[in-house]
This record gives sequence, C-alpha cells and structure tokens, in this order.
Amino acid sequence: MGAITSRFSRPASSSSSAASESAINVEGIVDFMHFIGQLKTLRRTGWVRSGVPDPESDCDHMHRCAVMAMLTPADKEDFDRQRTIRMALVHDLAEAVAGDITPFCGVSKEEKHKLERE
Repeated sequence: MGAITSRFSRPASSSSSAASESAINVEGIVDFMHFIGQLKTLRRTGWVRSGVPDPESDCDHMHRCAVMAMLTPADKEDFDRQRTIRMALVHDLAEAVAGDITPFCGVSKEEKHKLERE
C-alpha cells in the first residue's frame, strides 16, 4: 500500500508549524479518500464478464471481506483477526489505479504489477 499512499503524502515546508503539518496531513487524507472512492464505481470484472446483473463493486467486495474476517471465531489459534480485517479493507486498493484485472484479461502478471505500482 505504500506506493499508493505515498502519492498523497505532502511534504511539510521547512518553516511549517505543527498546525500546518496537521493540515497538510488532513489534505493528503482527503485526497486519498477521494481517490479510493473510485472503487465504489469499479465493478468486479469477473462478474461483468459472466453477465451477472448488477455486479458488486470493488468497494462492496472489500467491505464484505472485512465483515467476513470480523465474523471469524475469536478462538482460532494463530489467527490475527484485526490484521485480517485490515488486509481485507486494503487488498484491492491498487485497482483504483490499474482496474480490476483478472487472469482472463490477457494482461501479464508483470504488466499488472507495473500498472498497480504507478
């Protein structure tokens, strides 16, 4: 996620105060939230290709994954529920940049990873 979030961090000026640094961080967060808002309208490619009516969005998918992780029984050994929830919430963020590329899209893994890093 570093490559995605780094584009929204804004360097503080040398004469900045704590208040202005906080404002800069808030601006970066707002920019990031607008950016990932694109996931609400990005439909899951597999569902679209299969002709599923009203396919879920990437945002819907990540939310559902996070809820499933949240509902996992707490007594599972070697299972970090909070980490899994966080992973579910961010695992498809790169698709806001590259789109929902499936193995059936004819894009090589190398090209997909390059697009996701941009």
